[in-house]
Amino acid sequence: MEALASSAFLPAIIQEHPGLSAAFKARAKEYDFKQIFALAGEGDVEAIALRNNCMDIWAAALVNCIHAYDPSIIVLGGGILKSSEVILPYLQERVGRLAWCPSGHVEIVNAASGDQAALLGIEYRLIKQYQSVNK
Repeated sequence: MEALASSAFLPAIIQEHPGLSAAFKARAKEYDFKQIFALAGEGDVEAIALRNNCMDIWAAALVNCIHAYDPSIIVLGGGILKSSEVILPYLQERVGRLAWCPSGHVEIVNAASGDQAALLGIEYRLIKQYQSVNK
């Protein structure tokens, strides 16, 4: 998923996307997801195609996780979710349609701690580890 739909690989993703014009591809290194989502919001057809392709990949990854782990909720975080008003409904629709969920509907939500979720998780783990070593 990282190689197919992540910020780190966005210039390569743009270059390899078959539906984008040479002019769009020429500016690949200038784009980030914030710009892609803004352009898509303005109706730019190429940005919409790229954005939706990436969201389809994210949805496929979520479906795989659901099939592997059968969660009742999926919490997503990171800077990309500054566009959660677009991303979450899109993912919820795709996952709802494509995932087989024995436990029922899987809720997809934005992390309450936003971009800090991973750091808070690491902090918690390190504190627990330190406490167990220093008993």
